[in-house]
Amino acid sequence: MHGSGDRWRRYYRQTAERPPRETLLAALAAWDATGRPPAQALDLGCGSGRDTVELLRRGWRVLALDSESAAIEALKHQPEVAGSPRLFCRVARIEALDPLPGAALINASFSLFLLGPEPFARTWATIRAALPPGGLFCGQLLGPRDDWSRDAGLTLHDTAAVDALLAGYRVVERREEQSDTTTPKGDRKHWHLHHLVLERAPDPAPAQPGAPAA
Repeated sequence: MHGSGDRWRRYYRQTAERPPRETLLAALAAWDATGRPPAQALDLGCGSGRDTVELLRRGWRVLALDSESAAIEALKHQPEVAGSPRLFCRVARIEALDPLPGAALINASFSLFLLGPEPFARTWATIRAALPPGGLFCGQLLGPRDDWSRDAGLTLHDTAAVDALLAGYRVVERREEQSDTTTPKGDRKHWHLHHLVLERAPDPAPAQPGAPAA
């Protein structure tokens, strides 16, 4: 997964023109169904910007974050976003931002599972804290039958572990997938993924003084 800067640049060139992720499109459809106007989005691990471009096209303001400067460079050179006043970019690791800036939609396509277990747990908590009630999260988690499961630096989730992450959310879409593909870097790979679109639920109302315990 990890390679030289030149290999990452080739990867970003290969993926720049790919369509947005289905999880992002599902989240945008759920948002549009409420009648709310476009707002602020975070794209965590934006890569070459396939999802950022779609968000900008639909009128969102986007903070695009990636740990690789080559990713941000590739994004800025996309003709659809060049000079956009609604695009803000930052080279940083996802787990380094605590707290995350508030956002109505947080997209994390194929990025969160690259964190180790402790950074993942902290980041998952910061994502929920950054979303207002009704805000949306979309992205992928990695299952234990994935070929990358042998990498000790990643975080894996089986079905029960995903269940535990859903507290405080309403599930808009949840799909588990296993498939065999060739990655953009040319490697054969078995994927085991959890595709998620979640809506942040309101916090429980505080108990009224003198009210009986539930």
